[in-house]
Parts: sequence; structure tokens; C-alpha cells
Amino acid sequence: MTAPTPRPERATQDRVVTLFTDTMCTSNLGYRNLGNWVNRDGNRCIEADLLRARMKHTR
Repeated sequence: MTAPTPRPERATQDRVVTLFTDTMCTSNLGYRNLGNWVNRDGNRCIEADLLRARMKHTR
């Protein structure tokens, strides 16, 4: 059996993650990838604690 074909939006999401996190990419934005949290309890679009920490770090 072959692996399922990835959804087009997932492929786009993967490219965006690479743009933000890949240290070999010249346009790297310096973020760290926290992984796929799709099945995580309490998953939110914006993780306020992580966002606050990032904002304090970049001031």
C-alpha cells in the first residue's frame, strides 16, 4: 500500500514552516518549530504564553 498524498494546504503549511525555521534558508526568520499540535489538548490558534515570550525576546 502506498502512502496517502498530502493535502495541498498541508504542503503549503510545510513550506511556510521551512521559511520560518530552516537555518539553511537565506530568508530564515529565526523561529523554532514546535511541531504539529493538531491533536494536542487545549490547542489554540495563538498560544498567548509562547507569543508573549517571543515578543519579550525580540525587543
